[in-house]
Amino acid sequence: MIDDQDIITKIIKNRDSDSYAQLIRKYQSSVFTFCLRILKNREEAEEVAQDVFIKCFKELNKLKDYAKFKGWVMRIAYTTSIDRKRIKQMNKTSIDSSHEELLIEHYSPYDATNIVNRKEILKFCIDKLDKDQGIIINLYYLEDLSINEISEITGMTNSNIKVKLFRARNNLRSIISPTLKRELKE
Repeated sequence: MIDDQDIITKIIKNRDSDSYAQLIRKYQSSVFTFCLRILKNREEAEEVAQDVFIKCFKELNKLKDYAKFKGWVMRIAYTTSIDRKRIKQMNKTSIDSSHEELLIEHYSPYDATNIVNRKEILKFCIDKLDKDQGIIINLYYLEDLSINEISEITGMTNSNIKVKLFRARNNLRSIISPTLKRELKE
């Protein structure tokens, strides 16, 4: 299998869209899932993921170390998602959006019993975490990125990430344990 460095070199030399499609296929699931975790809206996450890959294609020649493409694309996904979320929050003026927030707030762990598989339960529990903690857990465990790579993506210091990761694990444990106990009883 061809690695990212070879694909990116080919893209930059020839502006080869077929090669770029390979990169998109390789990372589209990770980028979409990451955007979805931040935005919590499927349609918006799809739009932002598309925007991310367009930005990456336009800026690809600025990437200095091709081996770091995954971290770079995730950083763009992070900033683009956060920007979209900020814009959305600034534009929240309708009654519908505040009603939607109330529904999300009142969604309890008991609702997790309706979720069939454990992966969905894990996603449900990660969504209950503080935004930064959820992002860090996602990047560290689900995307398998190092503390340094997460630091590059989020702009947080390594020590801050370690503290948030520690707290996120504890919070996740306190959310998962009762949720799984209830599921097992039923």
